Amino acid sequence: MKGLCISYLINVLKEEKWAFSGLAAIGIIISLFADSQVLLYGYVVLLSVSVIYLILQVLVSNESVVCWDQYEMILPISPYKTILAKYVFSSIFAGLCLFYIVILLYVADFRNGSYFLDLGIKDALTLVCMSFSFMLDSLAAFFITSHGILKIYKSYRILTSLIFSTAFLAFMIFITNQKEMSLSIGRIFFMAISLAVYLLSYFIVLLQYRMRKE
Repeated sequence: MKGLCISYLINVLKEEKWAFSGLAAIGIIISLFADSQVLLYGYVVLLSVSVIYLILQVLVSNESVVCWDQYEMILPISPYKTILAKYVFSSIFAGLCLFYIVILLYVADFRNGSYFLDLGIKDALTLVCMSFSFMLDSLAAFFITSHGILKIYKSYRILTSLIFSTAFLAFMIFITNQKEMSLSIGRIFFMAISLAVYLLSYFIVLLQYRMRKE
């Protein structure tokens, strides 16, 4: 499984290295020179969407070009471990993206002073939690529609995943507003629900695979 995770990482970096380099460079420039928090927030949203899109694009293109989904069936490890490897790889990559976002937000807040973010670092933490939720929800939707009996045509899987995660995030924002949750409780709510959805999707994918196999 470790080898599969490394293989996925190499493929992503090989196919999208220039895109990731460009996004990273833009982030550094914005955190060092931007005088508007709106620009910084917009970049964080763009980065979250772009990273997930690039990861999913590579996974889909690999399946299309080398028929990877067929080769998985003859690997010397169980298909369940190949699915777990995808989840582990995606989680690590999303985690690295969030770590980068946290660094940029701290740099921008430190450079501009506490006035830069309306609520100080609390704004930054809220934005990180929302990015975390969006990424996990997108990955969950992608994996559910990529395996087993709920397969969706490859060209629509990425779009479906992004639409679902956006709608689900909007729904959670609506719930937090209706319940009048505080920022701290709202952040916990976002992270807990999205993490639960992500973990639940793993078991749904396994169940789908077993049903298809039977």
